[in-house]
Amino acid sequence: MKSSKPLKVSVCMHAMNRTWQVKQTLRHNVMACVNHELILVDFGSTDGLDEWVRSEFTEDIRAKRLVYFRTPTPTRFHASKSKNLAHHLGSGDILLNCDGDNFVTEADLDRIVKVFAKEPNSIVQNFSGDLTDGTYGRIALTRKNFNQMGGYDEGLLPIAAQDYDLLLRGLQIGLRTVRISAVDKKPVLNTVSDKVPAGSKMDWGAINNINSSYCINRQKVIGPVRETQSPAWHGFLNLDAKKVIVEQPAARAAKVSDFANYPAKYPSDFMGVFNRLRAHMGANHSTPPKDLLNTLHRAWGNTCNLSVGNLAQISEAALRSGNPVLFCGSGLGALALAATGAKRIIALEPNRIWLRDMEFLRRFLGLQTLQIVLAPVKTDPGKSWYDFRLPSNFKEKISTVVYDRASGANDDTVSGLAAGLGPLLSPDFKIFIDNAERDSEKQAISQWAHVLGDLNVKIFKGDGAKRVALVSKSPPSQSRPA
Repeated sequence: MKSSKPLKVSVCMHAMNRTWQVKQTLRHNVMACVNHELILVDFGSTDGLDEWVRSEFTEDIRAKRLVYFRTPTPTRFHASKSKNLAHHLGSGDILLNCDGDNFVTEADLDRIVKVFAKEPNSIVQNFSGDLTDGTYGRIALTRKNFNQMGGYDEGLLPIAAQDYDLLLRGLQIGLRTVRISAVDKKPVLNTVSDKVPAGSKMDWGAINNINSSYCINRQKVIGPVRETQSPAWHGFLNLDAKKVIVEQPAARAAKVSDFANYPAKYPSDFMGVFNRLRAHMGANHSTPPKDLLNTLHRAWGNTCNLSVGNLAQISEAALRSGNPVLFCGSGLGALALAATGAKRIIALEPNRIWLRDMEFLRRFLGLQTLQIVLAPVKTDPGKSWYDFRLPSNFKEKISTVVYDRASGANDDTVSGLAAGLGPLLSPDFKIFIDNAERDSEKQAISQWAHVLGDLNVKIFKGDGAKRVALVSKSPPSQSRPA
């Protein structure tokens, strides 16, 4: 942002029914923003915030030291919507989020300006490092970048993780992340219950867990750009008694090419790569190419432990047999296998939150042949098992099993799973076990053999140092222990 003109920061405050906080911060922030701009959005407060602002800050509003907007429309707080509205009212070169309980100082703003003067394609987090003090959401980026990204994600639940999501999306388009840990004045002290909107049926921790997982999956599927879900807000600007409409700029026109000259290379989006895989398999009906699977693995991120080589082998086996596949665990492997054209896939998932997120992806991607079944790991002294029921319409034999040891599983879990699946397996079944170089997986192979009888075990190379075990029923003439 090379310019002889001083950069202006729009400090974007917002609040709903937090007058007791704003009364402590607003006067201080008005004084700190003498060379910048302060925005305050009253997001439907019913606790007297509007009356207090109009009484105490009339001169500041007239002198344009404070831009004030009140919308009576919302009945419940929504952090992303409230923040987006405040940011879209800002006219500065740089937009800084400032929750109603936060203070800013001239020194804070000077430090932020220095970063953008040197590198405009940055996303700055003015965060002390203490997750409990309320400074995590002090995020700044240029107005241009904020609008092109579409601002905060309004598709998330009303509170929690929207700042985390914005930071991740900034990284995704190649913005340079800069953290400024110096915070001159700590926020007004809050309790966890203060963060939760009235009437919420979940606590803050539960909402944060859901949003944190949900935002990552949304980024994988639709990338970093968000279409504004609230295109306009009706309300009152400054001291005007006439209702006005604040229109928010749409991010629909923003494309990946908008970010082509940014410092980091924009990564392939998961949705695009996934559709390439699906199109290839639809045209060729063959084993998926490893280079395409590798690209899909990179677009997914670091949460997939399944070897690409293993996935290719599994896909080939499933396509040859035409029988259902059982995935012990859900994730990229189950999604990718569904894209390759496997007839039917049952994925066992022990974690309810992850199951919900994967079910969202399954529906979004239109994967009709994939079914995800809740299968918590249950334990008793000396016994452990996946507690699951196959769908009532499941009548076929399973020809392919993918074993991925779930959190909480042990050798007894493997034994229990094998015992339960024995009658459901076709005579020519194949069991794929990733990370076969580990002692724990070697023990798992022994457990399968103990329950299912003589097995033929082949070990082949996976990704890097990984090894994959292919376990199948030994022919009578070649029977040998695993």
